[in-house]
Amino acid sequence: MTARLWLSSAVGRRIESVDSGVGREPQYDVFADEFLGHARDGFYNAGYDRPACLALLGDVRGKRVLDAACGPGLYAAELIGRGAQAGLRRVP
Repeated sequence: MTARLWLSSAVGRRIESVDSGVGREPQYDVFADEFLGHARDGFYNAGYDRPACLALLGDVRGKRVLDAACGPGLYAAELIGRGAQAGLRRVP
């Protein structure tokens, strides 16, 4: 069975089907730039979700955090700016 996935990206490439390539081919790269804009500037993410999640974490100075498969690293950048030691997990 082939799962059908249709994604448009800022560079105009399309993934027309996702089947045996899942887990073997980079798929995030196709829409990474488009997602970055949405995650960074989108009303829900920038104005509600990210501030609420960061507020729940409280003071992170000196704490070790891991940004694991969380998109473009916006949380890691913010947490480093707040004094945390952040590890980044790069998904191959």
